[in-house]
Amino acid sequence: MWVDLSTFDVDEAKRFYSAVFRWSYSHVDGYHYARRRFRVLAGVFEMPQYLQEIDMPSFWMTYFTVPDVGEAVRRARLHDGAIVEMEPFAFGEGRIALVRDPAGAGFTLYEGPDIDARGDGSTVGEFVWNDLITSDVDSVRPFYRDVLGLEAVTAPSEPGMRFSLINESQEHVASLEVVPDDERGDKVFWLPYFAVDDIDAFGALVAEQGGHEAHRSLASSTALFVDSQGAAFGVVSRTAV
Repeated sequence: MWVDLSTFDVDEAKRFYSAVFRWSYSHVDGYHYARRRFRVLAGVFEMPQYLQEIDMPSFWMTYFTVPDVGEAVRRARLHDGAIVEMEPFAFGEGRIALVRDPAGAGFTLYEGPDIDARGDGSTVGEFVWNDLITSDVDSVRPFYRDVLGLEAVTAPSEPGMRFSLINESQEHVASLEVVPDDERGDKVFWLPYFAVDDIDAFGALVAEQGGHEAHRSLASSTALFVDSQGAAFGVVSRTAV
């Protein structure tokens, strides 16, 4: 329902994403809301000091809505390898908690008033979906079923490598992709995707602004990029959404 960027240099992050996604910003108490055409699309804020001290790279965080954060955290603890990074705490009118799945991918649980920043890809820079980039589906499939009520269903086009995460109403919520270590690196993570007009033109713009392309899908309709401070994000051609 939401994504935000935890980064070292907020001004540099705002400059980069303004250049590539044409975002403008408003802010409240150090939290910067990215906007486009009067819509709020994502957040940007300075990485907490304790994460900077352990050399955490800049990263995009994915948020999921749950009916009860405390119950979701309890269920997460039942899975070997899962970690509760931050216990439930008040966040505006709701509550949030930060959890890592058994493979190590972190995300935020949210309980509160309805928020959903996702769009249909009609606008450049719009957040459209999330992928879980992981090393092994078997280690995380039961976790997401129990904590978020999401079932991993194999995508027919890429059996064993790409899965659709669907809820009890059979709605597609996110995707799970098994990516080899030599492409993924030593991290597993949730990756937000944003809409762009043309990936080749977008790649040239990213390079001009100090980022780079890290991976292109076989169909060339999606790609993985890294911003000027090292945060990974995905893009999808608006014609493919």
